[in-house]
Amino acid sequence: MTAPYYERLTSLDASFLAFEETSSHMHLGSVSLFDAKPLRTKAGGLDFAAIESAITQIIPRNPRLRQKVWWPTGGPPVWVDDPNFHVGYHIRHAALPSPGSLDQLKQLSARIMSRTLDAAKPLWENWIVEGIEGDRCAIIAKLHHSLADGISARDILIGYLGLEPGDVPEPIEPFVARPAPSVAQLHLDAALRRAEKARELGGWLKDMLGKPDIGSTLLKSANDLLGAASNMLRDPSPTPLNRPIGPHRRFDFTSSDFGAIREIRKASGAKVNDIVLAVVSGAVRRFLLDRKLRVDDLDFRVMVPVNVRTEEENGTAGNRVSNMTVPLALFETDPRRRLQRVMDSSSRAKRSQQSAIGDMFAQAVDSAGFFLPRSLAGMVSNRVMANMVVTNVPGPQFPQFLLGGEMLSSFPLVPLAPQQALGVALYSYNGVLHWGCNADWDLVPDLSKFVKAIELEMLQLHRAFVPLAIRPRTKLRAVPVAVRPSRPEPVPVESAL
Repeated sequence: MTAPYYERLTSLDASFLAFEETSSHMHLGSVSLFDAKPLRTKAGGLDFAAIESAITQIIPRNPRLRQKVWWPTGGPPVWVDDPNFHVGYHIRHAALPSPGSLDQLKQLSARIMSRTLDAAKPLWENWIVEGIEGDRCAIIAKLHHSLADGISARDILIGYLGLEPGDVPEPIEPFVARPAPSVAQLHLDAALRRAEKARELGGWLKDMLGKPDIGSTLLKSANDLLGAASNMLRDPSPTPLNRPIGPHRRFDFTSSDFGAIREIRKASGAKVNDIVLAVVSGAVRRFLLDRKLRVDDLDFRVMVPVNVRTEEENGTAGNRVSNMTVPLALFETDPRRRLQRVMDSSSRAKRSQQSAIGDMFAQAVDSAGFFLPRSLAGMVSNRVMANMVVTNVPGPQFPQFLLGGEMLSSFPLVPLAPQQALGVALYSYNGVLHWGCNADWDLVPDLSKFVKAIELEMLQLHRAFVPLAIRPRTKLRAVPVAVRPSRPEPVPVESAL
C-alpha cells in the first residue's frame, strides 16, 4: 500500500489563498501568441491534440500541477495529490471568429482572468485559442500565486517550449495519486517541525550573541526594521485607482523594443527596472491628468516584487519573493529628471533593506508555523500600502518554439489587490519588452489610454537620452504584436520579479 504523502505550504504560499476574494483573484497569468502555421493538421485546423500533448510535458517536472490544496480545520495547509486529476480539465480549447482581432483576444483574456480557479482542483488552466488574425494562435495561462511567484511561474509556463523547431513530446507515465495523510499526522508533524525550528533558532541566537560586534549589528537591524515599519504604516495618497474593486477585468498590452532600452541604459547608467518605473511614472501622470486630477502633491507609490531566491533555490516552485516600495515623482515633467528621481528612490529603497527585512519576517513567521487566518486576511489585504504593483520578469533573449510554431510574444498578468484597480507586469523576450496591464472593469474603463501613455512615455524617454543625430533611421515606436522581431544579441536583464 502506498504511504500517505503531502508537502506543506509555506506561510507566504498560504497567504495568497487567504487573500483571495470573489473580487480579488490571486492567480498570475500570461497571454502568449504563436505562429499557427506549423501547428496545423493536414486538414488545416489547429492540431489541438498535439499542442495539449506538448503542454503536458511540464506536468511530471512540476508535481504541484497534479496536486490540490487541503486546509483542514485547525490544521496547516498542505499540497496533496488529486486522485481525480484529469489534464483535459486544465487544458481547454477556445476560438475567436476568424480572423479574430487582438482587441477580441484581449477581451477573451479578460473574461478568462475574471474567474477564480477552482480551489478543489489543481490551481492552473491553459486555454488554447485559435482563429487570431495574421495566422496566429494564443495560449492564455492561469497559475495561482500560492503555487508560484513570477520567477517560478515563468519556469513552469515556458517549460513546454523547445529551443528548436520540430521538438517532439515524450510519452507521460500514468499518474497514480498517493493518499493524503490524516489530520492527526499533520498536527504531529507540525509540532515536530516547530520544535526543530525552535532548536535551530536557539543555536542561531547563541552564535549571534557570541559575536564581538553584536551590539552594533542589533542596533543597525533595529533601525532598518523601524524604517521599514514606518514606511508600511504611512498610507500613500488616495487616487481613483485605489478604490474597492469588483470581480471583472480588462486586459491590455503593448511592446517596446529592447534596443531602445539598451540605448537609454547606456546613456543614463540606469537599470532596466529604473527605466520601467520612469515610464510608468510618466504614464500614470498623463493618465491621471487626463482625468482632471491634480498630481503634483500626490504621494504615489508602487510595490515592486523582488526575487530573493538563493542560487541553490533557483528552479524551485512556490514563492521566494519579497517587496520593495518605491515612490514616483508624478510632479516631474522632464523625462530625464524623472528617470534620475526613480534611480535615487530605488537606491534609497534598496539601502533601506525593505526586501531583506520582508523576507526575514516571512521566514520567521513560517518557522513559527503561523498561517494568516482567512478571517483576518481581508483586513490585511484591504490596507493600501502602495497605489499599484509593477513587476518585471526576465525571459530568454532568443526565440522559442511550440512544436515548430515560434512564440511571437508573451504578455504577463499580475493579480489585483482589493483596492488596487491597476497592475503592470512586464516580460522580456527575444529582444522585446512586453507590457501586460490588468485592470478593474468598472474603475478603469479607459485602460487603453494608459497603455497609449506607456508608449508615448517610452518614446519621450528615448528622445531625451538619444540625440537625434545618432538615432536609427527607422522611427521608434511600440513594437507591433504582429511583427516578428529580428533575432537580437543577448541582452542582460536584472533578475527582479
